[in-house]
Amino acid sequence: MKKIKNLSKLMFAALLAVLISSCLNEDNDPQQKIDVKYYKYVSGNYTGKVEYFTGKDNKERKTEEGVKIAVTPDSTMKITGIPAAVFAKNISDEKIRIAINAQPNPEFSVRFLIYSIGSKGISMFVQPLPIDFKGIMVDGKKHDYTINFHVPSFAFSTPSYKNLSLTAFMGKLLEDGKEKENFIPYSKDINESVTIYIDGNRDSK
Repeated sequence: MKKIKNLSKLMFAALLAVLISSCLNEDNDPQQKIDVKYYKYVSGNYTGKVEYFTGKDNKERKTEEGVKIAVTPDSTMKITGIPAAVFAKNISDEKIRIAINAQPNPEFSVRFLIYSIGSKGISMFVQPLPIDFKGIMVDGKKHDYTINFHVPSFAFSTPSYKNLSLTAFMGKLLEDGKEKENFIPYSKDINESVTIYIDGNRDSK
């Protein structure tokens, strides 16, 4: 399983390396390249919300409003306004979870790759970048914690480019650079308990 996960990351990195020459259009023509103009079309500022489930055993769906998404043509999304508690929700160690919950809202960055353009909108592969929480005090000691994400994730823009949605899957918790907890021990466990859903509407110019 570990080899499969590493392979998926390498595959995504390879896709990013050929960002402009990526293929696949609505007709699945492998010779058709994605025009760079579509990266400009989806770029802009969006305001919306994040939805998530509170944990593996609690299926209550929660919503946080006021999320900001800044999309740039260099295939980057920077997302702000998501509480740290959303990213920490799957941590089983209560002390660590509570300590991270108390942290300021982090900036959540992702890289995206357009892989399909069709009548229903633009589809993208998304690679969420790790989120770091440094100098967190737990049991009288300071630790650096990192939330890693399972890749690839996915994003979608409507044909009007007015709406943007994406998903991210919480993958692992690292403590001082070492794996502390794996939220997805098996591929079958990629479900709503580790998923966050982000939706945004384009800001008026």
